Amino acid sequence: MRGAFDAHAYWVGGLVLAVGFLTLLSMGRTWADAYWAPATKGRDMMPAGWPLLATIAGLGLVTLAMTAWADPLYGLSVRAAEQLLQPELYVRAVLGTWDPASAGLGGGE
Repeated sequence: MRGAFDAHAYWVGGLVLAVGFLTLLSMGRTWADAYWAPATKGRDMMPAGWPLLATIAGLGLVTLAMTAWADPLYGLSVRAAEQLLQPELYVRAVLGTWDPASAGLGGGE
């Protein structure tokens, strides 16, 4: 927000404020409908079956595994980010040698 107004891009700042307000309004209505509305009659919830409980347990175990092995996952994320910041390594691995000047990307003298 501050960056948009500092750059005198008032329409961007206004758009961000409008989207934020509409999101707040939408979430407020969802909250009101889900938690403050009276319960509907004649519609009972079905008990959770084994497939649903197994899915929930599996996701819980994945979350615990990601917590326990956070350091290797962080290292993997850092390596992936470094590779994304150097696309020429990927292009060179796929196409072999690569000259940015011949691709019209500058780099030539």
